[in-house]
Amino acid sequence: MTFLPVVERELRATARRRGTFRTRLVFALAAVAAAGVVALFTGALQGNTGGVGAWVFKTLSVMAFSFALVTGVFLTSDCLSGEKREGTLGLLFLTDLKGYDVVLGKLMATSLNAFYGLLAIFPVLAISLTMGGVTHGEFWRMVLVFPAMLLLSLTSGLFVSSISRQDNRAMGGTFLLLTLIAGGLPLSEFLLVQVGAANPLTVSLPSPLTAYRLSFDAAYRAASASYWNSLLMSFFASGVLLFLASVLLPRLWQEEPKLARALRGEGQIRENGSAERRAKRARLLDVNPVYWLTSRLGGPPSVWWAGFALVSAPMFVSSPFLQPSGSWIFSMIALVPLLLVRIMVGLQACRFFVEARRSGSLELLLCTPLSVNEILRGQWLALRRRHCVPVAAVFGILLVRALWAMAQEPDWIVWSILVQGSYALGGAATFLTDVFAIAWLGMLVGLTSTKLNLAPGRTLLYGVVLPAFALCVPRILIDIPLILWARDKLHRELRALICQRYSAAVAP
Repeated sequence: MTFLPVVERELRATARRRGTFRTRLVFALAAVAAAGVVALFTGALQGNTGGVGAWVFKTLSVMAFSFALVTGVFLTSDCLSGEKREGTLGLLFLTDLKGYDVVLGKLMATSLNAFYGLLAIFPVLAISLTMGGVTHGEFWRMVLVFPAMLLLSLTSGLFVSSISRQDNRAMGGTFLLLTLIAGGLPLSEFLLVQVGAANPLTVSLPSPLTAYRLSFDAAYRAASASYWNSLLMSFFASGVLLFLASVLLPRLWQEEPKLARALRGEGQIRENGSAERRAKRARLLDVNPVYWLTSRLGGPPSVWWAGFALVSAPMFVSSPFLQPSGSWIFSMIALVPLLLVRIMVGLQACRFFVEARRSGSLELLLCTPLSVNEILRGQWLALRRRHCVPVAAVFGILLVRALWAMAQEPDWIVWSILVQGSYALGGAATFLTDVFAIAWLGMLVGLTSTKLNLAPGRTLLYGVVLPAFALCVPRILIDIPLILWARDKLHRELRALICQRYSAAVAP
């Protein structure tokens, strides 16, 4: 019998696809374009080429690290859960295949293009060596960090996918796990060091972000052993996640195991239940039929709220005690809960249209007298019911921070108060526009995506990842046009978009 037959088959099939060759070309061209833009602007601002190489190296390394970090969310988080929904995973286990055969096969099938794309960036990254400001040691140490982060991201997606069934929760769980490992551990270490409860470079060692930070010469000379320990622990964590996925998948692919049921949550409304549930369902139906239908899908499970409370606690606890000079600390602490809220809202907004298209109930809605406004209003009522508390909590903390920053100004200098207040209030307003933008975008992507399995990933890509690269443009200037465009398109073309596949099928 062939050793790892699924791996061999997937490698042969993926290597022969044209998209595999195009991926390397696209990534190389993107890296060249980014390096050219950075070199052009850096040379124009500095008036010389002395530090161009260092800026090109840092920019490309940040782009490559960010790509490796989010790869698992889009590539592997739904690869096994999708097989569960389609009912094809059980057929594989009717053969002699083991759990590691399936898991490794999926890993190879989904990660080959990502690995080739990352590999195509390395030659462009090496160009910075010829520009000065970058040593060979920095380059090779950074080259080792990227595969560590990529493997950790991919194996995290496989692990979450092995215990999940729904695509939106698998993607959200993968992002949460990666956030806790890559960002939560360094942030926890920073807070523990501030209060004297831990030593530097201890808690954060499993995070590839620590290895990335120690790749530069100044940090490496001070803690060279910590760099290698962090790198080894990242690979070890990837191996543990891969082992857990291989062991759990054969035990969790069937319907309703206890662990999978706990991770999926028990908040959904069932057709058969207690009198209290039936009364609750009747009240929702009286308010709006789409609200009732959306609420039956269930809200975020308890693991979501536990993770949100865990990563948000430092923000709520430390906010009143940080001085205005520590605003950058608050920004780093607040980044995680802000991202989590946007991700939860976007995935839930996308989920209704994806599930309704998958089950066919969306077309049945067109046979009812419900108007487009009533359909969208029901979706918004469900989003408000599930996410009003976390959105209001984060927004309230941002407002408290704004008032605190203004109150701490010496002698209440008018211009200083205006600057601090405008900055803090602008952050709170931007958070609200981000939430509304990703909600409208999630509904539109869930309705228009040709591949339903990719709709949650595209929502996160368009609503979270891509806007983060628009560093020179205020987010609110991106959010407002996006809200107006998506809202107008949904109101004008909702029925046409729902009927699109049927009109294409009957077209002569």
